[in-house]
Amino acid sequence: MKNGSKRWLITGGMGFIGTNLINEIRGRFPDDQIVIVDNLQARSTALLTDLKNIDIYIQDISSISSINVYNVDYFIHLAAETDVRKSMANPKESLMSNYNNLICCLNYALELNVKKFIFASSAGCVGNNPIPLDEQSSFNPVSPYAASKLCGEIVCGLYSKLGLKTVSLRFSNIYGIHSNHKHSVVISFMKSIKAGKQITIYGDGKQTRDFIYVDDVVLSIIKSATKNVEGTFCISSNIETSINELIEIIELSLNMKARRISLMQVDGEIANSLVNNTKAVKDLQLSWNNTINLNEGIKKIAKWLERN
Repeated sequence: MKNGSKRWLITGGMGFIGTNLINEIRGRFPDDQIVIVDNLQARSTALLTDLKNIDIYIQDISSISSINVYNVDYFIHLAAETDVRKSMANPKESLMSNYNNLICCLNYALELNVKKFIFASSAGCVGNNPIPLDEQSSFNPVSPYAASKLCGEIVCGLYSKLGLKTVSLRFSNIYGIHSNHKHSVVISFMKSIKAGKQITIYGDGKQTRDFIYVDDVVLSIIKSATKNVEGTFCISSNIETSINELIEIIELSLNMKARRISLMQVDGEIANSLVNNTKAVKDLQLSWNNTINLNEGIKKIAKWLERN
């Protein structure tokens, strides 16, 4: 390693957020070393064609302590079982997998004496609460997945008392490029509409979400790692958008009309989401802000889909 360069250990580094994060780290810090640990179960279609300064370990997170790594500065834990419906069908597996893997990572981070541990949490851990949601909202998870993220935040807080600096980033609904392996609403709708297939709306489409573009999420991770901050931050657009409004934006971007079918609302999904990002924006050390609005983000994905 060159003098002044850093080493990043990223679980889930081959996934949606991880792929975008690694591209940004390499652009900002070309001499930094990156270690990826991933079981490839949720791999992005993006390929890392240049593996300079990158080490990849294909294995389960539960055995992360077996990898040969040292002098890690920043430990970014992105890997998780994120499918809400799958977690509702098999709550024990979802809860135990996410919780146990986090504990393995926290213990290894302590052993490595890392400078900062970043945990990818979710606004879902506060669930159905009066909006806007923020860091002070009462905990009310409505799915095992969301409950696993709540447990994660609490455990990260505990490990911070053991000497490990931790940051929990409570993300709202993330969308962006390199997500075409995901089942999230934005990319699913865009692929289906583009292919002339029907899209399924659960409920009347009036339910709302707070959509945050992946580039803004990546920036929040990098700033949280490199700045002198600890604790929990909500990372969001601070804008409420209904599913019906989202479909209209996608239709305009693709210049195609959606073929809609409606089904009953599914269990485990919150009704409305608007997440207040004021703490992250106004924290003088973090100095983060979201910069890409939904219209712009949808256009970025549309152009990306044309090339992929």
